[in-house]
Amino acid sequence: MATNDFPEKNALTEAVRLADGLGRRVSVVLHQRRNVLPQIFADTMALATPTRVARVRRVYGSERIDFASGGNIRFFAPPRTIAGDSADVLVLSDELTEEQREYCIPAIVTSKNPAVIQLGDLAKR
Repeated sequence: MATNDFPEKNALTEAVRLADGLGRRVSVVLHQRRNVLPQIFADTMALATPTRVARVRRVYGSERIDFASGGNIRFFAPPRTIAGDSADVLVLSDELTEEQREYCIPAIVTSKNPAVIQLGDLAKR
């Protein structure tokens, strides 16, 4: 799949901009790990400027990209794994149920400028 062809590109581009450019803590919450998270992680890495990436962690269950600006993007799947985490921005899969979305909201309550972004339709993955 070409990088320009994936439907969630706008949301992931915004996530990279917020984490890299503004130093924000971004949490990407997906409905499932298998088949979805590895592809979303790869898509996000393709959008990041390599010289701005300070560290990449690909440990199962703890995937994250740290930027030189101090911001980071962390990946969670399923939604219950975000419990106890904090972020400035949530990027939520469209396939999450309303209950799962509500479960994620406490992660941004301590942020001064919280935001929620919809990831896009992942049904084709």
